[in-house]
Amino acid sequence: MAILSHTKRDDNHTSLADVFVLWDASLAFRILFNQTSPPSIPPSGGGGKAELSPQRGELERGENVCLELCPSATFPSTTNTSSLVGCPLVCYTPKRDMGILPLETGIVYGPIRSRRLGLSLGVNLLPTDYKLCSFDCVYCHYGRTDVKSLTGDAHDLPWSSEVLREVRAALRKYPNADYITFSGNGEPTLHPAFPKIAAEVRELRDKLAPNVKLALFSNATTAHLAHVREALALFDLPMLKLDAGDPQALAAINRPAPEVSWECVVEGLGQVPNLVIQSVLIDGEVSNVKGAAFKAWGETLARLKPARVQIYSTDYPVPESGVERVLPYELQRIAEEVRERTGLLIETHWF
Repeated sequence: MAILSHTKRDDNHTSLADVFVLWDASLAFRILFNQTSPPSIPPSGGGGKAELSPQRGELERGENVCLELCPSATFPSTTNTSSLVGCPLVCYTPKRDMGILPLETGIVYGPIRSRRLGLSLGVNLLPTDYKLCSFDCVYCHYGRTDVKSLTGDAHDLPWSSEVLREVRAALRKYPNADYITFSGNGEPTLHPAFPKIAAEVRELRDKLAPNVKLALFSNATTAHLAHVREALALFDLPMLKLDAGDPQALAAINRPAPEVSWECVVEGLGQVPNLVIQSVLIDGEVSNVKGAAFKAWGETLARLKPARVQIYSTDYPVPESGVERVLPYELQRIAEEVRERTGLLIETHWF
């Protein structure tokens, strides 16, 4: 396993003086700048720590640094400037300090490169001038929830005909997109016509771009409703959130609307066939990766028995200063631990 540790000097430079590598004893590594420059240090095998050479101690904005991990035997005995074919890279690129992300300004946005979905066209069924959600998650990259509710004002939401018009135009422009993803400025299933829109978008997709899949990011607060569960079946990949294994963690991390209960969320999740759960793991002042909260989360997963669990951490600025990102090597350790304890398929996503 590998991790890049970094400190930010200013908006244009990221210090790499503290970069280190944790790797399996059977792996060798080398550090590549922008994936083409010569390694800063020669290949080395076995577990331990390695620091960057001082003459190349920081990245400028837009540059990246990669670790190339290979079985030790595949490395030549001398340093080589060419990248080894087939060896995985773990990369880090400094991000522009942009603060909380602005709300989406239209119905269809993107396409964007998703860490899980490839080239994705986003669909926003929610208002464009405020965030409408049944959660107010401490890590949400759209900031605090303006209207926290399990219902939405239909006057502020797009008509189904508007959604279809925008999706049709986007599919004609981007017929090779990998996914159409319902997400946007809050919880998409709060739209009162969500089932109707999902069915019409699927029918349109089948006609114009049958190879494009439909995805949904939902916080699962409406999964107990039969009409929402029926609509979930229209999606190729509906992903439902579970960050909390008990009511206390739900209140601390997701800060739900008053009418939302942890018991109702879990009940709804338990009725979804071929369940795919997504969990955002965070540390800091509020954490679900240690103590009672972590134990309860794992036990709830074991009880639900989802087909897949996707775990990741925040990768953008968040509204709460006490939220700390869980680093990739720790995500991998957590995945292995939960996999051993539950037998579930746990996927890790980062960068």
